[in-house]
Amino acid sequence: MRAKTPRSGPPVTAKTGPVNIKDVLSTALHSLGFSARLKEYSIIERWPACVGEAVAKRCAPVRLVEGVLYCTVVSPAWITELGYQKKDIACRLNRELGEPLVKDIIFRLGHVEPCARPPARKARPSHEVRGAELLEIERTASVIKDDELREAVKRAMVKSREEGE
Repeated sequence: MRAKTPRSGPPVTAKTGPVNIKDVLSTALHSLGFSARLKEYSIIERWPACVGEAVAKRCAPVRLVEGVLYCTVVSPAWITELGYQKKDIACRLNRELGEPLVKDIIFRLGHVEPCARPPARKARPSHEVRGAELLEIERTASVIKDDELREAVKRAMVKSREEGE
């Protein structure tokens, strides 16, 4: 009896054939609890655009738990004012996010920091990828059957080499 050799290539399931990487990542992110954190980050990122600069300076989202968005507010007066606006704020957030994530908002007195933004990447000296490097990238990516994925991988490889990583 011959020993089976490991199969190379994309994962295959018995019923469906090759698995889409998007589905694999989505399932993995959800099972690891990252999907909820990504939704929270989306709310924090879009908060100033949805509520305006004046409110964003005085109120900040902290956590989204089962559809309830918890926010800290600088004063009781602002808590009262925002209480009147919370349905409108939730509607604007949901419209901006493209799904009904925020069902209710609870405002609590606390310290408000400006909405966190991801730190900007430091510019690195770059070089243009050409010649042998481009041929190597083409050769490496050529084994990928899916056109869209192959092009995405090539773009990522070019960018990585341009940034010197």
